Amino acid sequence: MEIILPDGSKKILEEGATVYDVAASIGTSLAKAALAGKINGELVDVTAQVTDGATIEIITNKSPEALSIMRHSCAHIMAEAVQELFPGAQIAFGPATDNGYFYDFELPENISSDDFAAIEKKWQEKWLEEKPFTTLFVDGNHENFDLLNTLPERQWNGGRVHVVREHVLHLMRGHSVNSKRGMIFPDSNARKRLP
Repeated sequence: MEIILPDGSKKILEEGATVYDVAASIGTSLAKAALAGKINGELVDVTAQVTDGATIEIITNKSPEALSIMRHSCAHIMAEAVQELFPGAQIAFGPATDNGYFYDFELPENISSDDFAAIEKKWQEKWLEEKPFTTLFVDGNHENFDLLNTLPERQWNGGRVHVVREHVLHLMRGHSVNSKRGMIFPDSNARKRLP
């Protein structure tokens, strides 16, 4: 399979190659610095498979998109920290913004400014864990809800989920949003690739 790089040069790769594989084929330092990629201009995770004839760009901490990716990843880690500190907390909506990130929660009790230090400490502990983020994309514009609704359901972190596989869950909270607006790091180790 042949892909095109931003400078117009071409590379031959094995079928099934990912954005990360493209970065590694260019150099080990680029592979280590890779946070995400673009396939034909669309922002994707480093684990996304590339296609024959596609134009591929590697996103690093020097790319304009890096800050937004970091903020979106931070929002997910903060949500996890809040859910650990406040059992029963349900996450709602939490995008990256132009100057940071936020998450809306439904909580069994109110959070006050006195809780911020504990949330920040827990967030830092979560940030230092080296674990992968898993991104699951439901193909299409959620016309697959009929299929999803055939899957078993269970309670999970204060809400209902469809169980796709043991560790693959479809969140049933609120409305679905377009994930193209918010990439996340491929793993929590990506923090080491920031300036």
